[in-house]
Amino acid sequence: MATLNSKLLKLRKKHRFSQSEIAENIGVSQNSYCKWEAGKSKPNINNLQKIAVFFDVDVPYLLEDSKNGDNETDPNSLINIQVSKELLEKALQNQKNIVKMSEMQLDFLKELTN
Repeated sequence: MATLNSKLLKLRKKHRFSQSEIAENIGVSQNSYCKWEAGKSKPNINNLQKIAVFFDVDVPYLLEDSKNGDNETDPNSLINIQVSKELLEKALQNQKNIVKMSEMQLDFLKELTN
């Protein structure tokens, strides 16, 4: 089964980068990247996005555990992607926070103009 850490290793080797080159380009320590590739820890969402941009793949491709190993689906052609309930809840909460901040800014601007 292809997991995040195995995909990181495969992508790095495919593009012939060292761990330190990738770490430097995405702004993390080589030790952190090494732990992700070894499966000892996982990158946060911001670093996942940086990795996806660096390798020109989708974040869902990185997160999806594929069962077909080396014959994985092309990362840019994923159609049915399942997102965890926890991730959806976090995204919804972030959107609520954005709306709340926008409302606060609007109230502040109204106060300034009165």
